[in-house]
Amino acid sequence: QLEDQLARYKRWSHVDVDKLHLELERKDVELRRLEEAQAAGQRRVEVTEGRAVKEMQRLQRQLVHEKRLKEQAFTRVDDLRTQQEQQQQQLQLAATSPTLVPSPGPTGTRSRVPDPGQPGGPGPRPRRDRRGAPLRGRVLERSAWTG
Repeated sequence: QLEDQLARYKRWSHVDVDKLHLELERKDVELRRLEEAQAAGQRRVEVTEGRAVKEMQRLQRQLVHEKRLKEQAFTRVDDLRTQQEQQQQQLQLAATSPTLVPSPGPTGTRSRVPDPGQPGGPGPRPRRDRRGAPLRGRVLERSAWTG
């Protein structure tokens, strides 16, 4: 046993124990610093992940809301198109069918509105120019145009 101790002593005799102790303390300090840095980095990662999850949830809610608005807009457009088509059909139907007014007779039947310029009509038709617009003011005869 003594020989084992002597062999160990010879093996470690050239090593300064104080230097080893200082080196051990320095490595412990470095290890603690690295562990703290790792813990701080882990906390930053967790905070960042939490923010990302919250942002993802917010974007999903916003997407659902925008999809709902889009569907409502398309429904509104479809309703307006249907309404416009119905109005056009009513206008075409009104344009092709005669306009009816109550007759002054006691039977209560309806009759066509008399054409202007016809006997019993609302009066003479207004004179119109070549484009079909009503003439205004004094109308000159053709002989006045030629001089």
